[in-house]
Amino acid sequence: MLNQSVMCCLAIDIPVGNSSASENAGRRHQVKAKGAKRTSMFDWKDIADRKSRFMDSIDDYTAASAVIIGAPMDFTASFRPGSRGGPQSIREASYGLEWYSPALDRDLHEISFVDLGDLVLPIGNVSGSLELIRKACNRILGDNKMPFLLGGEHLVSLPAIEAAAERYNDPVLLHFDA
Repeated sequence: MLNQSVMCCLAIDIPVGNSSASENAGRRHQVKAKGAKRTSMFDWKDIADRKSRFMDSIDDYTAASAVIIGAPMDFTASFRPGSRGGPQSIREASYGLEWYSPALDRDLHEISFVDLGDLVLPIGNVSGSLELIRKACNRILGDNKMPFLLGGEHLVSLPAIEAAAERYNDPVLLHFDA
């Protein structure tokens, strides 16, 4: 269960709804745009579906300096779909990562980060999905936190980059690709 501080209210207008029951990888985190409830006030649990977490993230949004969100999207994949399952796969693989770096003599426990889960993207609605990602990144940046987006397809990077470029003169992008 998410801590109350993660469930902070946001005053932006985007489609929200419950996850579908489909067991297809990634699709269980999405809802159809048609009939999706629209609201002007909602909290993170209404727009994000958290099945598991990245490494051992904290639950306290207000205490976190970094925020992880998944964007399970592969609507425009040109070869074959499947990248929508990327965020969940990255989280599952994260349990095998080391917390301590002997080269840097640093421990990741020194960094407070929260994993809000996957954004609930409207299936087949590319522009609506990109707008939801941009608004989520803008909100995170507006709270003076660093967003870390786990994708899906390459296109999910665009709204995150746009959000950072609106706020910073010379943003730095760290992009990992399979």
